Amino acid sequence: MCSSDLAFPQRQEVWDRQGQPVRVLHESGLQENVPIGGVPVGPRNIDWGPVLPHALTWIEALDGGDPNAKVTPRDRVMLLTELDGLPTAWAVTDHRTQGLSFGQDGQLTLLGEMQRETRRQRVLALELKDPSRPARVLYERSMQDVYGDPGTPVREVRADGLVALRQRGAQIFLSGQGASKDGSRPFLDAWDPGSGQKQRLWQCAEGRMEALVGFLDDERILIRSESPTEPPNLYEVALAGGAKKQITNFRDPAQEYAAKIRKELIRYTRQDGVALSGTLYLPPEHKDGDRHPVLIWAYPQEFTQASDAGQVRGAPTRYTRFAGISHLWLLLHGYAVLDDAAMPIVGQVRTANDTYVEQLVGNAEAAVRMLIDRGVADPKRIAVAGHSYGAFMTANLLVHTKLFAAGIARSGAYNRTLTPFGFQNEERTYWEAPAVYQAMSPFAHADQLDRKSTRQNSSHLVISYAVFCLKKK
Repeated sequence: MCSSDLAFPQRQEVWDRQGQPVRVLHESGLQENVPIGGVPVGPRNIDWGPVLPHALTWIEALDGGDPNAKVTPRDRVMLLTELDGLPTAWAVTDHRTQGLSFGQDGQLTLLGEMQRETRRQRVLALELKDPSRPARVLYERSMQDVYGDPGTPVREVRADGLVALRQRGAQIFLSGQGASKDGSRPFLDAWDPGSGQKQRLWQCAEGRMEALVGFLDDERILIRSESPTEPPNLYEVALAGGAKKQITNFRDPAQEYAAKIRKELIRYTRQDGVALSGTLYLPPEHKDGDRHPVLIWAYPQEFTQASDAGQVRGAPTRYTRFAGISHLWLLLHGYAVLDDAAMPIVGQVRTANDTYVEQLVGNAEAAVRMLIDRGVADPKRIAVAGHSYGAFMTANLLVHTKLFAAGIARSGAYNRTLTPFGFQNEERTYWEAPAVYQAMSPFAHADQLDRKSTRQNSSHLVISYAVFCLKKK
């Protein structure tokens, strides 16, 4: 087995304040046999435990680092409390360990693990001062379920420079995106892992996009707040009562244009029933009944179940910013833009790409049909675009459909035989799935561009930073 993440030989040591080695923790040779999607054997993620003196933790694979090995448990967490002592096994996990987060009280430690095949996450509580106590499961969920995301624990830098969970009494704090079918409304919760009780301390105001920046003290937080017509600024918010005080007053030279842009969260459905969504922007001069040239901007994502794939991840309450190479500049030239159009690829982790092209085409057909049915798109002037894996998507859609008049593929890879040890979330090598690599490579189907070109629907492809052209001579 070969590795897609080759690492040089390493040695981890503990040094004293005078720069003298105290102990060698681990030595590893050239890591050239790490399995695809796997981890190296031996200690990894070595780090200090921030609330015990001289305590070190690390993780070790019990499956040889191979994610395809049928082994339980798969990982173990090691704890070394004395530099001249022996490490002890603190906990074992059924699936791959994601890492440790330490509470301030010297007792609570959160341990995450992920089941690779289903993308399910389990979070457990460990006792740092009593490592013999068994781990306790706090919750289990699909990592791709954004509606059910409880949030990420808030951390803070201690006086000694180490990072630990922000903890007050038994409570820690969770900051989340608050995704819903109507868009995101970020939040801040206080959570007692012992009792499971939660208290909502703050949530984004309706009609705005607000996100936690950090705590100012125990009574106040700092947030970043914006709306579709107001650029982002910082506000102080009192947790008791929610009173807001504006801290910054940043302006945007293009704010007058942003105020004229209409945008809306759009939900539609793929032919096989998978729910899709995107943010539709209309140009400043748009009037009801107008049809415009449209650019669809997207990036494919893999999901293990359709229910997660169909969840809305957009936030139409964000400020419309024109900057850099943003595709939103086209709005000022009379184009409409469907931004972050959902392009889910649904299936089991190892075989989802077996139907990549079919699902990609289904996503694009649903988006184009929605734009035409809403009366905002000129059917003959619809383009598709994306960056990196979105560029790969763009080239595939141009060679496999007649939906688009043009495409912009920015910084992509188009011949998957040149990435034979896996790509994106594809974990099979070229030799394990040659038909999939060939079917997914738009380079292998480049001749289809000219064959499908007609006077009514001619496909053109612009490739930035590519090593070949997808247009036949």
